[in-house]
Amino acid sequence: MPEEDPSFSFPSEWDISNSRAKDQYYSCGIYYNDQESFVNHYNKGILFHVICVTLLFFTILCCLLIIRFRNTYEASKYNFSMILLYSYPLFFFVIMGFILRYIKTCFINYMKYRDDVDEKDLGYRLGLLIKEYYTDERLISITLLVIIISLVYITLLILNGGSFTLYPLEKGFCELK
Repeated sequence: MPEEDPSFSFPSEWDISNSRAKDQYYSCGIYYNDQESFVNHYNKGILFHVICVTLLFFTILCCLLIIRFRNTYEASKYNFSMILLYSYPLFFFVIMGFILRYIKTCFINYMKYRDDVDEKDLGYRLGLLIKEYYTDERLISITLLVIIISLVYITLLILNGGSFTLYPLEKGFCELK
């Protein structure tokens, strides 16, 4: 138990016999003035939902525009290393971030109501591994590391003069017909 108790009572919809719920109440409750704001800090805000819906709409719109205008662009030589360096790894990191966050949330919710589960039995389960080792900060760090390594690689290619040729030079990468 901490030195000071929260200024509001334990949430009635939580299980008071659950040690994890009590730990959360005593460690985080001191930063809130009332029970409602304490319980609401677990909910995602309206800005989060607006950003998600906007990004989803933007992605769908971009895909539709690409499909609609696919014949208006002239095909030219592409740089395969650029595609491998940027598009696939970053796309993979975004998808893995969503999947791992979902698994972690499901596992934490499952464990919140399962105090009778022995931790030793869960040692090799995927949920426990993700709960222990996955954080958003780690995923962001890995993504930034991939971007930095690819920028260094591209800088070395520019200095070396390799893998950046266009054929034919006057057409560029992509132009409208």
